[in-house]
Amino acid sequence: MSKPSFFLRMKSLSEKHVGYKDFLNRTGMKLERHTDYSIFNSFVDKNRKYLDFIGVTTDIRGVKHEFEMKFVSSKYIGVIPTFLPNGHQGGDFSIYPNIGKNLFCEELDKEVEEVPNSEVDPRSLFSKLYDLIKIIKAEYLIESMDSIPLKNGMDVCPPMYLEAAKYMDLYADAIRENWRKFGRECHIYNFVKSSTDWSDYSRKCYDPNARLIFRANDNVLSQDHKEWRELRYIFELSAEIIRDPATPVGIRVRYENIIGSLDKRTKHIKAEKPKKIEIHVSDPLAIRLLKEQGKRILDYRSTMCIAWRIDVATLFERYVQYILEIAFRSYGGTVISNQKFMGIGNVPRWGLKYLEPDILVKLENGCVVVCDAKYKANMFVSENSEILHETHRHDLHQVIAYSAFSPEKNKTVILVYPANAVSMKEFGYESGMTGISNHVYLMGIPFDTKDIEDTINNVKQCISSISALSNDVALVEYDNNEEIGPITLQSTEMTNAGKPGDDSSKRNSNIISFNGKLYSMRNLARDLVEDYVKKNPSITYNELRTAFDIVLKFNNKPLIQLESLVSESEKKYNRFYWKTPFHLADGNVIVVNTQWQRADLEDFQTIAAKLGYDFTIQA
Repeated sequence: MSKPSFFLRMKSLSEKHVGYKDFLNRTGMKLERHTDYSIFNSFVDKNRKYLDFIGVTTDIRGVKHEFEMKFVSSKYIGVIPTFLPNGHQGGDFSIYPNIGKNLFCEELDKEVEEVPNSEVDPRSLFSKLYDLIKIIKAEYLIESMDSIPLKNGMDVCPPMYLEAAKYMDLYADAIRENWRKFGRECHIYNFVKSSTDWSDYSRKCYDPNARLIFRANDNVLSQDHKEWRELRYIFELSAEIIRDPATPVGIRVRYENIIGSLDKRTKHIKAEKPKKIEIHVSDPLAIRLLKEQGKRILDYRSTMCIAWRIDVATLFERYVQYILEIAFRSYGGTVISNQKFMGIGNVPRWGLKYLEPDILVKLENGCVVVCDAKYKANMFVSENSEILHETHRHDLHQVIAYSAFSPEKNKTVILVYPANAVSMKEFGYESGMTGISNHVYLMGIPFDTKDIEDTINNVKQCISSISALSNDVALVEYDNNEEIGPITLQSTEMTNAGKPGDDSSKRNSNIISFNGKLYSMRNLARDLVEDYVKKNPSITYNELRTAFDIVLKFNNKPLIQLESLVSESEKKYNRFYWKTPFHLADGNVIVVNTQWQRADLEDFQTIAAKLGYDFTIQA
């Protein structure tokens, strides 16, 4: 068996430095006096379209024979051929998935480069990628381009077992459809039928023994029709791909029993090699999906030895959507993925027809959190660079543009990047002219399935500190903590759901009727405290604390708090009504807590009833 020929192997979202002598070793070229950095330029020029296809950028630096070339990979994985400066074909350039613990580690990159049969063998990395695809139920596409054949041939073909495994899953769904079609079958009768083949009879009727033999072509409704036979052929082809020794053991073991079961259930269907897979509008959905997947497998089989790539960024986006959907649900949030904001008016032909954030989270208090997933190495680069600055600026502008559609003045956005461990950094921007602020959170999430439950729990802990979670409704009730007046049912429904009468508005709004007016929870609490203080002008701090003896569950702080104990951070995010304090008879100044949740409502209703305040919960 010949030794694989690679010019370079690296992981996605990583970089490799190739020195002058190392480059000569990789290309098999000899060192000559007149040789200089121009061989690097020649290499880049000859492979420009292939490097662009797989998303690799290059940078040449140094002097004389001390110069080197830096290769930086991006969101793609795949394989491309290379041409040497002398015009001959060189080794293949391969990029593997950067997935699992200790991402972006130089030692692991070195292992993949020098010890291909180690624990970080590319096949195990693709196996992890498959496990991830199964969990998050993501879609992906293997793209190819016209190129010369890859030097390593079938050894570096796309991971076809991923497509074959997906075909098996769809094949199982299609069998449940009991899909049947009319097919023509030839039968012999001793009597005439409307479908009798008279041409055949006219050729044989000269024979007296054949005069009562009538051949007829009957239409029969059956599963054993041409299209099922073609799909059965692709099933056998997929089974062969999965059972291939090059397929990771975990996938082979997982699908062995499935293949055996599906084979028995469709054994009566004879395989027939398809010339062309035709998809009809009348086909059931499961059959259409199966046919589309079958076409991919046939197409990839015919182009599997040329340049190919897979966009991992789309998989990471779906992975983040999966993680955040579970995490925010524990806080009563509703996660909407890939919501489109359609353009209106005279949008130019070259303009954007719509904006599409990755994730929108609608919280119970009516706030909207905008999240955008970026498969970039921002969380792993410590040094400052102009490229990193521009990349971050682009990402930040994009997610802030998405947040323009959320109703609150203090907006919240989250940028999510792959990381070695769950982490989060907070900063923000504020307009001195309008008072509108935007809280930005940079979150790192491990791109791995091994400890996905720990990842989800750690993300839950991180998002618990997001300020938007602790602001109860009041998107239009208060402006800079100054009361505008009681809310109305219509405005609350529109603020929280966008559609009056929508089920989500009933779920997310806490509307309370008191003295003929409608209040949110925190408005009512403040008004009741104010009314109680007015009716009891000689009341002291301790007496008021005893009367309203409740600790709000969200921030674990009492409803009545001394103004002197309110921190600057709590003032900044309006955790208390610190701009409208109450002065008590004993000289103490108190403020009212704003951090209400539904779980506090029942306890507060009991306390209010003892003090003579009865209110009704409308929604």
